[in-house]
Amino acid sequence: MKQILAGVIALVVCCGALPAYPLGTTLLDIRNGIFEEAKQVQSLLNQSKDAGLVVSMWDTCIISVTQLNGYFYMLGIFEKIKTEDLSEEPINYLLSWLLEIRKTNDMNIKSLEQYAMPVEAKTKAQRERIRGYFVELNKRIDREITKIKLLWQSVQVKRTPKIIEATPKR
Repeated sequence: MKQILAGVIALVVCCGALPAYPLGTTLLDIRNGIFEEAKQVQSLLNQSKDAGLVVSMWDTCIISVTQLNGYFYMLGIFEKIKTEDLSEEPINYLLSWLLEIRKTNDMNIKSLEQYAMPVEAKTKAQRERIRGYFVELNKRIDREITKIKLLWQSVQVKRTPKIIEATPKR
């Protein structure tokens, strides 16, 4: 009886948490922050003496926002899959997409660090803020990967049939 009750509770929690899952993510906050930084960088494009760095900062912001938008669209599609129809393929696709975003962020961080010291203080401050967003994004992506793996494991546990051993009657 306890196993059945625990199974029902796990089912309710997993099915209830799946549709609400993307709403609780903080990746959207980071995406919005990076987008705001891109707007600020865009205002520097015409007036900065650090043109190469400013263009690079703007590019890295737009690439990250686009990748995160793609991830959020995938989550929307992912939500339409019924829990019982969920397979490993969409989970792996989400995970690989997150890993690609993380690799891109690592590359963005390195490229921002490799530029010569900016001439203008505004550019330097902007670069540090953007770098901070990318570092935080990588941390949050790691947490998101952990959440997705836990979600997948809970779905797997729900699917695993319980083997009931029949005891012979005497």
